Amino acid sequence: MTPRSEEDKSFESWEATDFGDQASKAICHELDIRVARGPFPVTSKPPANPPPPVGWSYWKEKKIPSKAVQLTVDMLKDSRTYPMGSFVQMVIDGELIAARVEWHDIQGATGKRGCFRGVNLMRKYPEGPSAA
Repeated sequence: MTPRSEEDKSFESWEATDFGDQASKAICHELDIRVARGPFPVTSKPPANPPPPVGWSYWKEKKIPSKAVQLTVDMLKDSRTYPMGSFVQMVIDGELIAARVEWHDIQGATGKRGCFRGVNLMRKYPEGPSAA
């Protein structure tokens, strides 16, 4: 599911914290304040989501590590720990990944249309000369 606002240019850029080695030992959590807080009626159109933080892109591969799937499920079910805009980084299978709580127009579990809380995975861009 691609967020409806991936190309929206009306948001300021935001750089996520570089947690360094911490992300390989624990979940590193911060808040992307650009994501609208809500609540919004389920029957409304969801607000636009900001693009990923600088240096990150939405996960496009079909294969998702099981630990990443579990992270998104945990975040989706726990709105107290992970409010709207939560941006979590974690090393899974040797790769730094992130997940952000944001608005979706389809509820994944039911296929219903409306305004729903959702979680999207992201990948860090490769660094160095090969990234060009």
